[in-house]
Amino acid sequence: MNCIDLKKKLIFLVNGDFSSEEEKIALSHLDMCDRCRTLFEKLKTEWQDIENDKIKGEDKFFVNRVMKRIEAEESKQNSLISLPVIRIVKTVALSLISAAAILTGIILGAKFSIQFTNPAEQGYPETEAFVNEYFLDELQEENIESILFTQNKE
Repeated sequence: MNCIDLKKKLIFLVNGDFSSEEEKIALSHLDMCDRCRTLFEKLKTEWQDIENDKIKGEDKFFVNRVMKRIEAEESKQNSLISLPVIRIVKTVALSLISAAAILTGIILGAKFSIQFTNPAEQGYPETEAFVNEYFLDELQEENIESILFTQNKE
């Protein structure tokens, strides 16, 4: 076995997943090659550190606490109203709020439009004069249009 092949399969040797024949070949290569032996030793110590960091039997309290929290979240989700119902309720609530806001705007607009409908009655004769000069005066033509047409011909 050469160095490249051993490096590809070194993790299996550390984990103990080699057959006895493959293990003998790999160990004989490690006896002859210092680089591969150093790499094997580093990998072996790292693997042992990983194994030591795994949750042991003494950490059952932590595991139980996490599992209870997960179960509580699942039961909370099951006890609440289903998600499509919540979406429908939110949509209906937003629609009702929007409709109430529009209705309020219409009512307020109607109140203020009644107060300021006729400028002459409210004491604004200059506004009435302006309207009569530049906008439709009953069925007559607007003065502003005639001004624009005469300017284009000149």
